[in-house]
Amino acid sequence: MDKTDFLSFAPDNIALIRKARELLDTYNATRFDEADRRTALLHEMLGSCGEDVMVQQPFKVLYGIHVHIGSHVFINYGADFLDSGEIRIGSRVLIGPEVKLFAGNHSLIPEERIKIINGAMQMISQAEPIEIGDDVWIGGNVTVCPGVKIGNRAVIAAGAVVTKDVPEGCLVGGNPARIIKKIEE
Repeated sequence: MDKTDFLSFAPDNIALIRKARELLDTYNATRFDEADRRTALLHEMLGSCGEDVMVQQPFKVLYGIHVHIGSHVFINYGADFLDSGEIRIGSRVLIGPEVKLFAGNHSLIPEERIKIINGAMQMISQAEPIEIGDDVWIGGNVTVCPGVKIGNRAVIAAGAVVTKDVPEGCLVGGNPARIIKKIEE
């Protein structure tokens, strides 16, 4: 997947972050029984959101607009999506508590991480999209690193750190995550 460099503190990006934080504050303060209001806020906050999506609070995104969620998705509490790059979540996906999806990164070279532009510090970020297929189950406290693609019907064991693509229909676990077995029908 492609990396795209951008200025994290550019005025347009700051405006997007500010809008996302305002919507998140409202979302996270909305009562659980106000499902219609929560759904409307998700549709306003995210790039796209399918039918029957439940996201438990608290929930965090950076920009929001780069997150695309399919239908019939459940995201448990404490999800943290760093959507510097696109995060695409398929349909019928279960995401456990405290899952982190990081679609952003920085260069290994110090001079390429921070620059002074017109007297102001600018953090140079690299957007690297994350793609999660259909029918995926991600266990609790999983971290998915930038640029990772998780295939359909994959299962990610609790606590895994996913640094590489996951083939469809596989169970992975560990740090770094590795294939434990192929899931049989």
